[in-house]
Amino acid sequence: MSYLPGVTRWRGGSRATVALHCRTEHGIFAKENLVKAKVGKIIHLPCCHELPSPESQYNYRVYWQTEKEVVMAYSAGKLVRTDAKFVNRTKMDLQNLTMSIFPVKLSDTDTYKCIVQVIEKGPSKLCDRTVDLVVEADFSKPVISADVPKDACGSTEVTVNCYSHGGFPAPRVSGILNNMSVDWQTNLSDSKDSLYNVTAKLQLNLTEDIFLTCTIEYDDFEVSSNYILSNYTNIKLASPLLPASRSITGCNNQEEIPASHTQ
Repeated sequence: MSYLPGVTRWRGGSRATVALHCRTEHGIFAKENLVKAKVGKIIHLPCCHELPSPESQYNYRVYWQTEKEVVMAYSAGKLVRTDAKFVNRTKMDLQNLTMSIFPVKLSDTDTYKCIVQVIEKGPSKLCDRTVDLVVEADFSKPVISADVPKDACGSTEVTVNCYSHGGFPAPRVSGILNNMSVDWQTNLSDSKDSLYNVTAKLQLNLTEDIFLTCTIEYDDFEVSSNYILSNYTNIKLASPLLPASRSITGCNNQEEIPASHTQ
């Protein structure tokens, strides 16, 4: 692993959920910022110093790095290095030294450090700042469907499926069935880009109309869909208009009477 002259090298450390501590040649520094970004969006990582003016950049060196590589480096106002993974995806503001990453990729999750040095009279470190970047991806709106036997009549065993894809981190699936919490049987699979797809199943003994909600929870976000499943075994009136999310089960030999024929 190579570093440009004057860049502080990270020798190790441990990462925890609440705090981050890394040992450097100058001691131990703690995590100062936690920044979250969405896949495909732009994110701005703040540095520790703002220059008096863009023209004063010629008196400074600025490094943005991770534990493994130098992401980008400026010296006397000129870009002198960019890591191959970030070519055409990074830009630094030449006054507040904020680094922008665009578009954000899932692999960009890492701990970044900005180091500012003064060039005059020999390079000397002015300040540094650590930013912990966590990248997430939104799950799609769940699609709910029901597998209902064609010869269903009376009390019916029904399998309800809930599917969502393309998200990160790994989700939790929850649901509400007629105002009661239900547990889904869930199965996670990874796509080629390391995003998660989730399929959840629920076995029901359908004896009455049900109103079902499937919710995909991930980190501080959630997305949900509703579904209505009706048992029309004891109903002979066929409603002319039904919600798009409604499925009906009933006896095959049941006679339906159009609503216009009732009195």
